[in-house]
Amino acid sequence: MTRRFTGWFSRGGLRPHPELDRVGRPMVNLVVAFGQRREQVPFMIDTGADFTIVAPRRARALFGSEFDYNAVPSGRRLPIAGVGPGTVDTIIQPVGMLMTDDDGAVFRLSQTMLFAVPRTGAAGHWRVPSVLGRDVLRRFELRLSYDPPTVSLILND
Repeated sequence: MTRRFTGWFSRGGLRPHPELDRVGRPMVNLVVAFGQRREQVPFMIDTGADFTIVAPRRARALFGSEFDYNAVPSGRRLPIAGVGPGTVDTIIQPVGMLMTDDDGAVFRLSQTMLFAVPRTGAAGHWRVPSVLGRDVLRRFELRLSYDPPTVSLILND
């Protein structure tokens, strides 16, 4: 059985100049489930990223604004570079992921992800997209075309 999960190309808002924003970013929606909380997260597909990283504003929605990063055991914390300005603190957390295919059927998988810790006052940090990395992408066939513009993840069960 072949299942298709269709995405889209996103433009605007992240580039320093409008002329640099002509090439769209391939995106796909997933629902991330943590405990009783669920959050639909638009992920930018990044074949150069080793790991999937949930952006700060989505991490806050899942963990809540009262979340205390310092209470997380040191073995579940990881500082990384390449997500927004400077180094970003992340939390390593197993979660559930829900994807709806083009026929409306839900596909569930378990995945350990990195969650970027929200940092007050870092405006650029809040605008970065969540990144769908190779840890998740390796389960799918990625079809990407700019002409015509199409983004899809294919799962062959």
